[in-house]
Amino acid sequence: MNLVLLKGLRICTFVTVGIFAGCKEDTLEVEQKSAVQTKQPTAIARGKLDVEGGLVALSFSAEGVVNKIMVAEGQQVEKGQLLLQQDQRIFNADQRVAESELAVADTQLQGLRDKIPELQQKAQRLNLAAQAGAMQMQLSDEAQVVLQQAQTEISIAQAERNLAKSKLSQIQSRGALLNLHAPFAATVVKINAHSGEFLANGQSALVLLPKKPIIVRAELNESYLQSVKVGMQAKVQIDHDSDRTDLATARVTRISPVFIQSQLQQNSQQSPGRVVECILEFNTAPLTRVGQNVIVSFYDQP
Repeated sequence: MNLVLLKGLRICTFVTVGIFAGCKEDTLEVEQKSAVQTKQPTAIARGKLDVEGGLVALSFSAEGVVNKIMVAEGQQVEKGQLLLQQDQRIFNADQRVAESELAVADTQLQGLRDKIPELQQKAQRLNLAAQAGAMQMQLSDEAQVVLQQAQTEISIAQAERNLAKSKLSQIQSRGALLNLHAPFAATVVKINAHSGEFLANGQSALVLLPKKPIIVRAELNESYLQSVKVGMQAKVQIDHDSDRTDLATARVTRISPVFIQSQLQQNSQQSPGRVVECILEFNTAPLTRVGQNVIVSFYDQP
């Protein structure tokens, strides 16, 4: 019976040792995962989602009354697409007058040019006759004077034609300013004008969001400048009042060489601190929108 009891104790001992060993391995794995999850960031900064160049406000280069609006807010537009148009009635009238003046100048110039061959033949014929003694030299000289006068008139008509063409070109260039085109592919964020409204030169007509990847503009406190480097990975979280939602990870692409005043400082009671803008690009496109406030946690390793 003692032998049986001894064997039982040995079995219990082996089982107990095995259980403790298994528990130790499981504990070690949990501790390792916990260490990764609780890894402290090198730096933390507030930021805002944006695109390179930011939102772009477009305006007409010349004052005028808005006549047509070809797009709507939220609409996707392509580069070169017509967005807004100013009233073109005065332009159309000026263009018709300029085109008419150019047509008259062309007609006058062509009429003078058509006379030249006949005048040249007459001058040459009279010159030959005068040299042969069949006619007075004075008649030949007069024919040459008439030819020279005609050539002078052509030069004047050519100058007037060039002036009329230049005037038309200037009017057409001014007409191009009445049309507002998209300078790049974008989304129409806001339209600041309505049909019939007068817009001054440079007054914002609409706002575009360029079709570019979303980036993070983080405000890096000067105390972190030596810790954050280009190429570092970062965790980006939406800055809610109650909690934080993870977005895609990002990497630092550039750090500004100049200080600016903080625009995202949480404590409004304090004067804005000195910060440096840090730009991050997402590793994958985030499911969010431009303008969202975020918290950026920088890490030495991915």
